[in-house]
Amino acid sequence: MSEQTMNSADHEQNPPATLSFPASFAQQRMWFLHKLDPADPSYHVPLLLRMRGPLDIAALGGAFEDTIARQEQLRTSFADVDGDLHQRVHPYGRFELGLHNVEAGYVADADLVAHPGVAELLSRLIDAPFDLGQADALRAEVIELGGEDRLLAIVVHHIVIDGWSLKILLNELDVCYRARVAGTPVTLPELSIQYADYAEWQHDRTDRAALDAELAHWRTLFPHGLTDPNLPTDRPRPLERSSNGARHEFDIDAETAGAARQLARADGATLYMVLLAAWAATISRASGGCDTVTAATLLANRDNPQIVDLIGLFVNTLPIPVDLSGQPTFRTLLERVRRTTMDVFAHQDAPIEQIVPALRRPHDTGEVTFPLLFALQNFADSRIRFADLDVVRIDEDERSTRFELELHVWEHPDRLRAAIVYSTDLFDPDTVARLGRTFVTILRSCCATPDRNPDRIPLPAEAVHP
Repeated sequence: MSEQTMNSADHEQNPPATLSFPASFAQQRMWFLHKLDPADPSYHVPLLLRMRGPLDIAALGGAFEDTIARQEQLRTSFADVDGDLHQRVHPYGRFELGLHNVEAGYVADADLVAHPGVAELLSRLIDAPFDLGQADALRAEVIELGGEDRLLAIVVHHIVIDGWSLKILLNELDVCYRARVAGTPVTLPELSIQYADYAEWQHDRTDRAALDAELAHWRTLFPHGLTDPNLPTDRPRPLERSSNGARHEFDIDAETAGAARQLARADGATLYMVLLAAWAATISRASGGCDTVTAATLLANRDNPQIVDLIGLFVNTLPIPVDLSGQPTFRTLLERVRRTTMDVFAHQDAPIEQIVPALRRPHDTGEVTFPLLFALQNFADSRIRFADLDVVRIDEDERSTRFELELHVWEHPDRLRAAIVYSTDLFDPDTVARLGRTFVTILRSCCATPDRNPDRIPLPAEAVHP
């Protein structure tokens, strides 16, 4: 069992030693990607919160210390020991919360990250490399904007956090901040295990025969290995692509969102499956027609109640093959997506770190990657609960991507909000904007008349690639 949180008196009298554990499979892959280019910010996870109201900076710094003390991953470093990656849990101590002033005047939320003074500070904070050999995978700064208006910028390396963990981090910061301000004890339930315990369990349960059986099933899903869609790009794919990226946002109107949900209910599917089917149809249409579109997807991987409240890298990235052969109707395509998705979810215990090598084709060179990603996000509300402050989550300008095209969709009560994050090495903004319009057109038409072939839906006057 890894180190559990002690009270401050025990900590001062008996300072805990640094403890070493095997890294999880997901951490091993993240470490590999980090070592390829330690300066690549693709795996830096930012969280930007605009806060209005009276903020106690000292209490906020203390809340970070309390949360870091409670969640071991936030004070973990990594080291290669004789070819094996180990995570090292360090004693907790002081946390340095940066503080800066930018007299921004009135700036709308949507324009804040583009303000020159703010943008400069964020670029330095977000893009600065992490030294994962030190226990500093989290950093945070408060940017004072004038009066009681400020931006809290938090950046964490992906090796110790995932999207689910961001919600945990915010919740615990809130609870700890309120306790600091009130001078009362923190009232969070004790964690029964820590992430290092999960990593040890993961290694202990690795049964070679069971894993081989899982991988054999994955090979049946991809009999020809991982193949890339023949998606036209604005520029040739370079031999060594950078992580340079950008983001295009758009709305999916309430009527279309409602029709997508209704179709999902009628056909025994989910909104996720409807959107994935429409995204695959969009990619196929942009490619001039293809029999299979493979999109990576993100799974929270938190079925065990012991890890629900842990900060750490649990998310698993799995490929889903979408069969578009034979010019199916959208209803038929949705049924194929439903079956395949449920099959993939039923075999999600196989870590992607094992799946990718198993699906490597004989002629593949270098690392096998997924060019496409689709994700339906549940962290959509820009309004965040934090003490009695008015807090809004601010979207960061995307400057990097790990895929060629990522489609993210967020559920809102009155609509769906979508964003395509794309490689600027390959695509121009106008091309991606047309792709977004094509996706909405196909989704709207297919949900209204699901028994038609998506390839025969009239598109807007401008094609995806003129």
